[in-house]
Amino acid sequence: MKKYIFLLVFAVSAIAYTFYYTSKLSPREIFQNKIQKELAHFQDNLPQEETNEKALGQPDMAALQDYYQTLDPAENRVPQERLWKAHQQMQEMQLTKRNDLELEWQNIPSDMGGRTRTVMWDPNSDNMVWAGSVTGGIWYNTDITSPTSQWQAVDDFMSSLSVSSLCYDPNNTQIFYAGTGEAPTAIITYRESSGRGVGIWKSINGGDSWNLLESTLDFAYINDIKVRDENGNSVIYAAVASGKYMGEDHNSQPNDGLYRSTDNGQTWTQVLPNISGLNIPF
Repeated sequence: MKKYIFLLVFAVSAIAYTFYYTSKLSPREIFQNKIQKELAHFQDNLPQEETNEKALGQPDMAALQDYYQTLDPAENRVPQERLWKAHQQMQEMQLTKRNDLELEWQNIPSDMGGRTRTVMWDPNSDNMVWAGSVTGGIWYNTDITSPTSQWQAVDDFMSSLSVSSLCYDPNNTQIFYAGTGEAPTAIITYRESSGRGVGIWKSINGGDSWNLLESTLDFAYINDIKVRDENGNSVIYAAVASGKYMGEDHNSQPNDGLYRSTDNGQTWTQVLPNISGLNIPF
């Protein structure tokens, strides 16, 4: 008897706590909790081979997202009788915008450069500046002192437009290097990386043309790149990392770390020791 009384008291307490807790939540929080529980249930019942991140982006998940976007939280159902009316309202709004002669778009000046990861003053010019964007590639401005001088893209069709580092050779200022890949977001923080890199681009004519160093094709993300004058020799250093992009792991090969080249980028040697207690280098 005591056992049943205990279970009854426990059940009543649980119901009371649930009622008290949910009464403190906003309708949005209640609906959010509902979606999270249903998603967890959906994922728990997926076949084992479909529980990875790539599988969760398949059409069945897209259909589930569409369902939640059209669900009425108050009625806990998709109000299909309202969908046609909503569709008509959207068409009317679009027609009104097209017919509204006062609706005009104008281009306005902007100082915003997006995620500009690197800037380099051209060593061969007094006022020319180079910049690397993580989704726009390499840009240059021929006169940074002039407010009317426009930024120009080097090439919108380079095999990687994710540029995170720029430098030049102090022994030959016509030689530039550009490192690709955005490592700071190559982990899941607020989102995944915007672009995996393809290695290091090199210019031997002051930036007029660029070619990819084939020896660096397997460098996924390059945090920084520098050229040092070591006893008259130009020695290149590249800080290389791995990361995640579009749900897939991209590991730099042959490893992460600080790579050094003494032959103009033809061959590379990783020169840092491993992190204490781990099998990956600093």
